[in-house]
Amino acid sequence: MKRLRRGMIDLFIVLVGSTLLLSTAVRVPRVSAAPTPANQVLEWNQIFTDTRIATNTPNSSSQRLGAIVHTAIFDAYNGIEQRYTPMFVEPAAPQEASPEAAAIGAAYNVLVDLFPAQQSELDPEYAASLETLSESCSCPERMKLGIDWGTEVGRAVLAWRATDEFSASYPAFTGGTAVGQWRPTLPASGPMSAQGLAFTSMFVLTSNSQFRPAPPRALDSATYAADFNADGNPNTTSDFSWLPLVNTPSHPEYPAGHPGQNGAAAAVLLNQFSHDAQTFTLTTTGQPDRTYSSIANARADGNNARIWGGMHYPSTIEISDAMGATIADYVNRNAMRPLRPGNDR
Repeated sequence: MKRLRRGMIDLFIVLVGSTLLLSTAVRVPRVSAAPTPANQVLEWNQIFTDTRIATNTPNSSSQRLGAIVHTAIFDAYNGIEQRYTPMFVEPAAPQEASPEAAAIGAAYNVLVDLFPAQQSELDPEYAASLETLSESCSCPERMKLGIDWGTEVGRAVLAWRATDEFSASYPAFTGGTAVGQWRPTLPASGPMSAQGLAFTSMFVLTSNSQFRPAPPRALDSATYAADFNADGNPNTTSDFSWLPLVNTPSHPEYPAGHPGQNGAAAAVLLNQFSHDAQTFTLTTTGQPDRTYSSIANARADGNNARIWGGMHYPSTIEISDAMGATIADYVNRNAMRPLRPGNDR
């Protein structure tokens, strides 16, 4: 059981670290279909992902919601195990409490609060998760203590993030008309989207500008010329009615959000697993499965998609990916730190 718990709390570090800045749009096989013992961390991560997909939650909200869910789960579990510094809630749980039940209780209560319309779907998931745990634990008193502690932690994290300014109202930003300034783009032609992220308080970083990259390349620079001609083909002719493969979203070209997330996720995973060679399959609803043989392959594929889709230039991708990796390194060094020698990642 100790080995299982060590593995589970290491998973928290991967999941919390990743979701502090991103939340993937992929589905993975349900943990409930795997052999016992069940892994409550993966189970409730999947329930969160399924809930987000079922509610069509936009990417601009998903990163924050994922970070809230996993912060609550981590602090609930770690509040009993006490192996790492907490994200927000200081350990105060009865030591005899079940950390697995605490994780379940925290996840369930946070998800019900964040997705109240999904409670009828979450209730049977909660009951099944507890039933599976009870079959392997046979410790009703420890489970009750764990559930109570997890519920307390979940409510504390929700109260903390309720004041993070994400949901505040902001004036519409339509940019400017000077050369190089952002402006609404066809076909949406709408104001800047997801402005709330620019004003949301941080989970770990000191400010949202802490790792802001330098200004983008000048429009008369060799870098911009190379970017502009990156997909040039001398065997084709110019088509001034051409539109990109994907509708241009209403957010800045520089820096780029998704490549920043790719760099952050890859850095967190590499910090945990040490080796780049990992075989895994990503399954996205309505799309073919994609199997990768390394973290680097998935990272490059995700970054290239933003070029092929017509959203970002190559130099923006490179700078933004590096920015995300730098942020992940900061999170790895400053959050969820081992309390004792040997509790390394």
